[in-house]
Amino acid sequence: MSLMPLPESKLPWSPNIRNAFRELNGHYMTIYGYVQSGSVEPHRLKRYGATIMTTIFPLLLLLEQTADKENLPLPWLEDTANKFVEMMSLLDDHSKSAHERCVYY
Repeated sequence: MSLMPLPESKLPWSPNIRNAFRELNGHYMTIYGYVQSGSVEPHRLKRYGATIMTTIFPLLLLLEQTADKENLPLPWLEDTANKFVEMMSLLDDHSKSAHERCVYY
């Protein structure tokens, strides 16, 4: 599963927007694929959650700040942000489940 592609534009997207989209989509596909694999480890889930918080959300905020200048539709940006919020929730659910399965001595 991947993010919605960039919407159609009258002008080609700037390299900044294309690169940001590639980074967002790459992270999304990696995290989604890992969660769907069923082989989840708590430390990886935590790392992916940290990536969303420290890399993805700041990038989305930057895109929001430049949306007018770049002619980036806010509904697309909002949908993309919501996908990562949903992913955070999914990571949290899997993390709780993984911790419940762990046996500590």
